[in-house]
Formats: sequence, C-alpha cells, structure tokens
Amino acid sequence: MPPELLVKDANAQLLHSLIVKDGLFSVGREPGCAIVLPAPDISRRHAAFTHSSRFGVLAVEDHGSKNGTFVNGLQMRRCVLYTGDVVRVGNYLIHVRAGSSGPPGMGDAMARRESRVGDVAL
Repeated sequence: MPPELLVKDANAQLLHSLIVKDGLFSVGREPGCAIVLPAPDISRRHAAFTHSSRFGVLAVEDHGSKNGTFVNGLQMRRCVLYTGDVVRVGNYLIHVRAGSSGPPGMGDAMARRESRVGDVAL
C-alpha cells in the first residue's frame, strides 16, 4: 500500500488527502509547495516529505521553519513516519494513514516509535 497523508486544519476539517509517490514534496505557504498551507505560523518552505518505494520509507524533515515540525507531539528535525503517526506544522495536522514499511519482526507502530533515538527513527 503506498503511503497516504490526510491534512486537517485546527477544526479537524479534511483539507487534502494525498497518495505519496516517490521523491520529495514540500509543505509551506509558498504557492510552489506540494501542500500549500496559507497561515502566518507556516514558513514559506516549512518542511518536506520524502518517500522511497524501493526501501519502503516515508520521512519528514523540517526545513529550518520558525515554529518547528512536530511528530506525535515531539519537535523533530527529521523523522521516519509510520502508519498512525501525526505530524503538526503550525495549526495543521498531517495524519499518516499509511506510512513506512516496518522492519521485519516489528509489531505495531508503537513498538517502532519506541525505537527512536534523538531526531531520527532507527
């Protein structure tokens, strides 16, 4: 199953539903971003998601935004994303409906989240 993201505003209203293809796509206020979020608490190029179907990895990386990028409530510079993770940029929530493939032998997303060290998931 390809990665899928659901973008919701502060009122939990669905704004975007995206099937993520290979490559990099940005999130920010700038019109050229793949996900445009027109709010003052969002930087012009706030963050970027990357996906590699070859390795089964979906990740997010903050691009030096003023207000940060948070994964499951923790501020992160970059992080591998799994099904069930929630990324917050400004007042927007990006729900990972389908994320990275888990390493063999790992159970649910919670077990994988516990393996994180610092700002990177192992």
